[in-house]
Amino acid sequence: MTKHEIVVGVDDSPSGRQAVAWAAQYARATGARLRALHVLDWPLARDLYYTNPVVPDYVYPDPEQVEQRYRAPVNRVFAAADPEPGWTLQFGQGHAGRVLVAESADSELLVVGTREHTGVGRLVHGSVGHYCLNNARCPVVGVPVAADPDGYDQEPGVVEPVVEAKA
Repeated sequence: MTKHEIVVGVDDSPSGRQAVAWAAQYARATGARLRALHVLDWPLARDLYYTNPVVPDYVYPDPEQVEQRYRAPVNRVFAAADPEPGWTLQFGQGHAGRVLVAESADSELLVVGTREHTGVGRLVHGSVGHYCLNNARCPVVGVPVAADPDGYDQEPGVVEPVVEAKA
């Protein structure tokens, strides 16, 4: 049975902020519960291949288990969405795509930002959005952010999400 819940991947990047803003607007419009999930970017894992995480996939039941310095930027992004009662922010660790896919398995929708590495960076680091699109068991919305001519993300603007419905 599908929960009337939307799971959104969140971080402090322009695409992460845009994804949370879009998911919050959609949750309000549909009356769904929003669950924002940030999968920790462990310093040791940054330069390893995306498919080989150094920590097991896990979602913390209590945000207080995660150090404040990791929580603070993501807490600000979530707070900017003006959360409704019953909306939650959780933290996890491990392979971001796998954690988001597993946590959204029974949800109505998974929302992710589409900022991604290009070229060699994408080959080495992989793409959370592509992983989710290829593996999710619920519909996935990819929320894009405009890029400047130098290839760096700009602040979120008015964008239309890319939606892939799974049968």
